[in-house]
Amino acid sequence: MIPGNDDAIRSCDLVARVVADGVAAGRTKVTASEMSAPAEEPPATEEAVEAAADETPKVELEPAAVAEGGASE
Repeated sequence: MIPGNDDAIRSCDLVARVVADGVAAGRTKVTASEMSAPAEEPPATEEAVEAAADETPKVELEPAAVAEGGASE
């Protein structure tokens, strides 16, 4: 879930741009052979799912990107 103001064009543009930039950055880190490799088995236990979630890298926005989106009411 991505919280944001979905009524403002600038806000939607910011979210779409950040997601697209993340996809592009991820593609540069994965080789074609890794993309065609079979998927791994899903974790069997709830603890394994939580551990995998803890290992997920957090995305940090640049200060200019956060200020650009702004909070308007």
